[in-house]
Amino acid sequence: MELPYIVAVDRYRHFGKAAKFCNISQPSLSIQIQKVEEELDTVLFDRNKKPVIPTNAGIGFIEQAKSVLREHEKLLNFVHTQTGIIGGSFSIGMIPTVLPYLLPLFVKDFLSTYPSVDFSVEEMKTVEIIEALKADHIDAGILATPLKEEGIRELPLYCEDFLVYHNRDHTIGLKAEALLASDLETFHSQDLWLLKDGHCLRNQVTQLCSSQGGQTNLGHFSFEGGSLETLRMLIKATSGYTLIPRSFSLSLSKKELKECTKEFTPPIPVREISIVYARDQWKKEHVKALANTIKKSIPKALPHTESEGSEIIGID
Repeated sequence: MELPYIVAVDRYRHFGKAAKFCNISQPSLSIQIQKVEEELDTVLFDRNKKPVIPTNAGIGFIEQAKSVLREHEKLLNFVHTQTGIIGGSFSIGMIPTVLPYLLPLFVKDFLSTYPSVDFSVEEMKTVEIIEALKADHIDAGILATPLKEEGIRELPLYCEDFLVYHNRDHTIGLKAEALLASDLETFHSQDLWLLKDGHCLRNQVTQLCSSQGGQTNLGHFSFEGGSLETLRMLIKATSGYTLIPRSFSLSLSKKELKECTKEFTPPIPVREISIVYARDQWKKEHVKALANTIKKSIPKALPHTESEGSEIIGID
């Protein structure tokens, strides 16, 4: 069946990457697509463009191909569900500030409970997950909500509070009591380390700190990180502070928690983590199964719902 090859080239806009995704050689993929084009007497891709793009005729054909493949998979899923089996492919995207801390908690359980599911996970930013859901490239996403995105449903999994992570010699550490979120405005904005643009956690931090940060008080050095672990190591080695979610703090030693973190007093800022999926998603049984597995796997420090005295911080 050549349709998956054609759809893969449209997705990756590159024959080599599409071949790798389809687990065949590039020459084989090219030959199969060329056969379809000869049969249709129509060129589907403009190979002179970099990246490769569909022709006008190819655009319509590819949309129909996606529909055929989706209906074929629905039929297979229907047969499985009639026998009580959840199986077939199931792909999700997870944001970088959730994946390293959540995936290890549930993946083994999910795979053992649903051995017929071909489960795949990709690290993606929020915008990428939304685009991939709308393009039907993934089945679901796990990210911070609320999104308020038309056509996207949200199934909350848990809430987690924010903590301040600071250099052990920073003035934040001199405060004996927990912090009010408004206290952050009293600290020098150049002490604040941030993830780079595109991370929803960056938006939440800047909302709380009323600062764009990122420059740091090192003067001629600026840095915006791609991971919380990188920010943590830089703060320990130099100065400043950032905000971390509770799930990240669970990997810290008791000593580091005591010396380098501060909790907030009510109203405690929290973020909501949810599974999201397209409104017309037909793999709802897969989504429910994943949600149930995650909820059973998460520690008590990550409550399933927003608790009294806390306030969900949006991602806008």
